[in-house]
Amino acid sequence: MRTQLKRLAAAGSAGALLAAAGCGGNDPVDLRAYELLPGMPEYLTSDNVYGGAGPEMFAEHVRDHPAVVYAASYRDDEVYIIDQATGEVVDIVPGGPGPRYIVPGYDLSTLYVAASDPTDSGLVVIDPANNSPADFVDLPEISNLYFAPDGTYAIAVAETAGGLDFYHPNSWQHAGSLDLPGCHGASHLDYSADGRTMLVSCAGAGKVVALATDSLDQLAEFDFTEQDASSPQDVRLTPDGQYFLVADAGAGGVQLLAGDASTVSGFVATGEGAHAIYFSRDAQHAYVVNRDEANVTVLDLGSFSAVAEWPVPTSTLDLGGVNADGTLLWLAGGDDEVYAIDTDSGELRTRTTVGPGTYSVTVWPQPGRYSLGHTGSLR
Repeated sequence: MRTQLKRLAAAGSAGALLAAAGCGGNDPVDLRAYELLPGMPEYLTSDNVYGGAGPEMFAEHVRDHPAVVYAASYRDDEVYIIDQATGEVVDIVPGGPGPRYIVPGYDLSTLYVAASDPTDSGLVVIDPANNSPADFVDLPEISNLYFAPDGTYAIAVAETAGGLDFYHPNSWQHAGSLDLPGCHGASHLDYSADGRTMLVSCAGAGKVVALATDSLDQLAEFDFTEQDASSPQDVRLTPDGQYFLVADAGAGGVQLLAGDASTVSGFVATGEGAHAIYFSRDAQHAYVVNRDEANVTVLDLGSFSAVAEWPVPTSTLDLGGVNADGTLLWLAGGDDEVYAIDTDSGELRTRTTVGPGTYSVTVWPQPGRYSLGHTGSLR
C-alpha cells in the first residue's frame, strides 16, 4: 500500500533578499584567504573546496545512516532504495508526482525528492536515518533544488518559467522569486569558491548566467549558441576553485569558465549529450557523463585532458554520484536500470532494475559538512 503524504503548503509571504555584491578572482590563492559570503563555512584546506568531503569524512549525524542509493522513478511516482553493498532493491517509497531528483538538505539531516509534475509539483521529505517519507511541501514549480552557501535560502529552479524561486528552508515560506529573461530551461547551478557568485545554466537558451549570490544582480551572461547547438546542463566548480565546468549536451563537451565567472576559458570535447559532472574523492579527476553515447569521460583536472572512457551497456546514461570512499560511480540509465562503475578500472560492478523513467540517483550517506543541493553537491 502506498503511504499517504501529508501536504504542507508553502506560504506566500514575499521577502527581500539580502543586498550586497562581490565576486572572487581567478588567480591561484589559498582558499582560506577568500573573503567568503557571510555565514558560509570556512574551508578546511587551502587548495580544495571539497576538502571537507573527502573519503569517509561524514558529518557525525549521518555516519550511521544506511548506505543506500535512491533512484527516482518519474513515471511510477516512487523512489527505489538500493543497498550499496549488494546492488539489490531493499525498499520502495512514495516519491510524489513525477520525482526527478533526490536532494540532500543543507544540514544533511533531510532528503528532498523534487516532484516535478507540472500540474502537482513539490517536495517529498525523507528522513535518511530510516528512509521514511513524511510531509509533502507544495511548490508552484520545481525541476531542481539548491541551497545558498550560507544555508539561508532553498532555491527551486523553475525550468518552465525560466527563473529561481527562493524559500526559507525550515518553514518553506516563499522569500522571493527571480525571473531570468531569456534563460529558457533553467537547469543547474553552482557557486564560486567565495560563495559570492552563482552560475546558472539555461539549457534551452544555450547560455549561462552569472549572478551575485546576495543581491541577485546579474554579473555576466555567456552565450554558446554561436559555437554549436548548445544546451548547458550541469555546472560544477573545480576543486581548486579556479574554473566552472559546464556540461554542454548540445556541444558534446565541457565549457570552461573562470572561477569568478568573468570569462570563458575554453572547451573540452567529451561526447554527445555531455550532461553531468562528478569529481573523484581525491580531487584529481572529473567524471563527465555523456548521455547520448552512454559513456563516461574521465578528465585529468590538471590538464583537462581525457585519460579514460568508460562505456556502459545502456541506451542512455544519466545522473548520479560517487560513493563515500570514491570507489564507485553510481548512475541512472535509460533502460530503467542503475549502474555502479568501478572508478579505478571503469568496469561495471552492479546493475539494478528500477522503475520506469529513472533519471537520477543519489548516493547516501555522502561525506561533507553541508549541501549546496542537486544529487549531492557537498562541501
